[in-house]
Amino acid sequence: AVYGQNATLQADGWTGENHHHMIACMITLYTVKVHDASAERKTADNLLRLLEEVFRKVQDEWGGVVVAIVTDASGESRKARRDFVKKYPWVIVLDCYAHQYTDSATDLIAWLRGKTLLLALIREEQLKTSGITSAIIRAVLTRWTTHLRAYERLLSLRNVLRSVALTDSNRPESQIIIGDRAAKTKAKKMLELIDNGVFWQSLARFVRHLRPLGVAVNVIQSSFCRVDTVLLTFGHLVATYLDMNDPEDRPGCQAIINSIERRWSKADQEIFIAAVILNPVYQTSPFALIPQLRLAEVVAMMTRLWRRFLKTDPPDTFAFDLLEYLGKRGDYANLDVMCNIEKNRADRNKTIPEPMNIFQTFLYAGKPDPPLILFARRLLSVSANSASCERLFSIFGATLTKLRNRLGVPLLTKLTELKMHIRDEHIRDKTAKMRLKRRFEPPKGPGASAGFNNPTTAPTAPPAPSVVVTPTTPVVNPGIPPPSISIQAPDVVDPTLIPQAAQTHSSSGFRALVEQEITAVELDDLDNDPLFDEQSDLTTYPLIPISRLFDFSNKHWAAILTTHAKHTFEEELALYELLDLDAAGEDD
Repeated sequence: AVYGQNATLQADGWTGENHHHMIACMITLYTVKVHDASAERKTADNLLRLLEEVFRKVQDEWGGVVVAIVTDASGESRKARRDFVKKYPWVIVLDCYAHQYTDSATDLIAWLRGKTLLLALIREEQLKTSGITSAIIRAVLTRWTTHLRAYERLLSLRNVLRSVALTDSNRPESQIIIGDRAAKTKAKKMLELIDNGVFWQSLARFVRHLRPLGVAVNVIQSSFCRVDTVLLTFGHLVATYLDMNDPEDRPGCQAIINSIERRWSKADQEIFIAAVILNPVYQTSPFALIPQLRLAEVVAMMTRLWRRFLKTDPPDTFAFDLLEYLGKRGDYANLDVMCNIEKNRADRNKTIPEPMNIFQTFLYAGKPDPPLILFARRLLSVSANSASCERLFSIFGATLTKLRNRLGVPLLTKLTELKMHIRDEHIRDKTAKMRLKRRFEPPKGPGASAGFNNPTTAPTAPPAPSVVVTPTTPVVNPGIPPPSISIQAPDVVDPTLIPQAAQTHSSSGFRALVEQEITAVELDDLDNDPLFDEQSDLTTYPLIPISRLFDFSNKHWAAILTTHAKHTFEEELALYELLDLDAAGEDD
């Protein structure tokens, strides 16, 4: 299945319950190597040696063609990528873009979830006013969508919370301000926060800023995310925040735009721009009319990339085919017709249009790809994230428990791969989602249980779901790169949805995680060195800011991306609603 196919090599690290640090190297579907690096320093040289070893294994033993390498954005990973591209300049090296994207609200959520009596009062108030109860959702550090859902839920409960607080203030003896001096002080502070109109106004503004990021990250964290999707998502984010014209929104929006521009300035920009142009659905339509994107410059850029990746000069017909493709004439005269057919298919299936499906219609059966389509296939088969590694680690964590912490790396890897393949089968036959609905949806019909979602009925723990709901990992389809998004199942199980006993961490461990992430961001912001040296002949493409690159007055390209992002985001939100019908609180 790998032989002769283009592959993106993904690498990421993970520390298990047994305190072993492992580095996984994967190519979309297959685990190439899981290396136990517990006894090694986390240096760029060690990571470079591992990347080279896995690269040679995929190329020489498996017969695959490694077209790109993706790692996280840490300092040693960035240096290892720089050193790797010096040795292998025809390989694309990328940051994992899924890794890159109010204290008072978080504090209030934590306090509310820690007060079981208060949660009971909130449920009573909800049943009295609407007859439906909703849980207080806790945000998770590593999942943007849970932050959005947590703050949206808190906003939706504003009137309920204020009603509960007002009722309690009229009681002779408070049921909320109880405990020792510290607990009473904390409760008074939280009640003042609930009554603070400025707080709710600020939270609403924060949600307004966070929602576009939540939608974008949901797209970029998909099991396969093409590089053209990353650039279009960046452009759509900048356009969205530029349209927020409220004076109070401008400082926050400008800070987000500046952050996106910094990330983009560190990227190998011509690869992303070329990928968008080689996507027949878009071509150059998202871009502004700037000198760098005139036809002559586009042909020169594509020729330069051909030499870089294929280590030879392109055929004489390459430039001619490219101009016909951009002009939609000659062999590509019916390009618009085929694009509309593919867009209609994508709309029906709620997916993003797949560019290689369009290119396939311009091939002759049994004949090799023309140079332009061969080049497009290589560039559009690159995945811009290390989602496969993250999903592998997710199942590692479910397998390597305190009771099974003696598992060795080989057995752990085999068990995990077996689980992933079983999960893929469930996703392909569409049983995974139905099983979740049967498990968590309210019972219907005359035999429905009267105790569902009823606080007066003692809750019972549901049996564990029969499938591990983790992101889909597409099967390699010879000749066609996997789709950039799969909506068959949600990308990842939200850790807040797992029983609390299964995810209890010490405060010191959580603090260490937070500090590690903050340090990584600070180091990344300090590292502004370009991917290539100034004297390098690998690229001469000038850096172009997002705000100058895109034509924001053209809404067509943004509408296609927005429709797809909305579908996938609603799918994930539907799962949160399904699993978070009425979660229990947390003890102090």
